[in-house]
Amino acid sequence: MPYFRAVSGCTFILHVASPWPIVADESTIKTAVEGTLCVLRAASMEPSVKKVVLTSSCAAINDGHPNDSRVFDETCWTDLESPNVDNYAKSKTLAERAAWDFWSTLDHNNRFALTVLNPTFVIGPMLSDCENGSATIIGRMMDFRTYPASPKACLGAVDVRDVAKAHVEALLRPESDGERILISARSIWFKDMMNWLRKEFRKMG
Repeated sequence: MPYFRAVSGCTFILHVASPWPIVADESTIKTAVEGTLCVLRAASMEPSVKKVVLTSSCAAINDGHPNDSRVFDETCWTDLESPNVDNYAKSKTLAERAAWDFWSTLDHNNRFALTVLNPTFVIGPMLSDCENGSATIIGRMMDFRTYPASPKACLGAVDVRDVAKAHVEALLRPESDGERILISARSIWFKDMMNWLRKEFRKMG
């Protein structure tokens, strides 16, 4: 029972580990859902745990809907019935749904608080050199093989340091208990992103 040992004596838990492989198969869904539930089950059995903050994604909010002018917020959920939803978005949606469903079954008078954060495309400094979705996409922009030209598209983005701060704030602010919180700084066009990368790293070839 490694999860139970890991949370022993903990007051707060940040569950930020969920895979984002560039090509996600159905095992990604199972890993995300079961990993999330293992952490929450362990938290529910440790009296010292007061709060859990779960990192979800905007992929659990805005995927599978028509490409129109709709404004998405925390009340929105990805449409899992849409054929356009990939396994990564399914994994984030189903893992978050499972978290809320599990949390709702706990005794209201004796359960930890839960906050879910839904960041958009996360950019910024990395702690390791392991490949993940965000970093790989940026890398492919820089080698001009996957993206020889910039797609005519934009996406919401947020600095990883702001996402980290949001996790700390969520832990410390009781008003975030029981809430989903969408985190985004601005929308960025792929063309602008590629121009910034070209300017910043031109000297490196």
